[in-house]
Amino acid sequence: MLTLRSRWVNKMDKDLLRRVQLAELEILVDVKKVCDENGIGYFLSGGTLLGAMRHGGFIPWDDDVDIGMLRPEFEKFKVIAQEKLGNKYFFQSWDTDSEFPFASAKVRKIGTLYREATSVNTNFHSELFIDIFPYDNYPDNIDEQMKQGKEIDTYRKTFMMKSGMTPWKMANNLVKKMGVYIKNIPYIIRARSCDKQKEIERYTSIMTQYNNSDTAYVFEECNGTNYGKFVVTRKCIGSLKPISFEGITFSGPENPDEYLKSIYGDYMQLPPENRRVNHSVVEVVL
Repeated sequence: MLTLRSRWVNKMDKDLLRRVQLAELEILVDVKKVCDENGIGYFLSGGTLLGAMRHGGFIPWDDDVDIGMLRPEFEKFKVIAQEKLGNKYFFQSWDTDSEFPFASAKVRKIGTLYREATSVNTNFHSELFIDIFPYDNYPDNIDEQMKQGKEIDTYRKTFMMKSGMTPWKMANNLVKKMGVYIKNIPYIIRARSCDKQKEIERYTSIMTQYNNSDTAYVFEECNGTNYGKFVVTRKCIGSLKPISFEGITFSGPENPDEYLKSIYGDYMQLPPENRRVNHSVVEVVL
């Protein structure tokens, strides 16, 4: 067992970061096995897909793993995940962890700890994890996009405040910290009186309200990213194809280049060094 206590994750040495990545890769391999054996479609997404395409594996400074599933696949996975993954893991969602604030899910490795600066005051499970994001239909109409985005943003921030998260701790100076805190005051107030179960039902209905429509795009409501960031054409993930990540074959979007350009633009261009950052982690136990 290896323990680190540090203020910021970007101060984590390369050896420990690599240990974190390999532990996450182990989780990913086990999730892949469950999906393959049970006919559940998934695909590498976000920074994990970017790393596969640009680096052949993890982005060198990255410390997390993202996979996506279309909503029907996500719902099927939720039903079987804990049983099939076994007691080595904890499948975290609204259904399994009442303190969990997000509309996505995580598979966490029991016996580890990966506590972020923004969640030190929370009570939800904080083991090392990989993220699983459901993709829903994105409305074609701009007015509907704006309406859905505003509603989702309200619920997302309310749930974060209700769970005790402190996103202002990510800011790098006092003025910015105060600015982020002030922006969250309405959601802090709203969180005090809301009925979380009723809010979850409404939040879910808003995210999935266009799933019976034939929209051109799909989106995922990422944990810390505003609505509209992760929007891709349906056709680029309409079918899945093999993609190599850390020398292991996983499922990826049919058109990973289109997916990545939609989100990151010129994704093959490395960001400047001052933007090569990851989660602000205060405690790691592997």
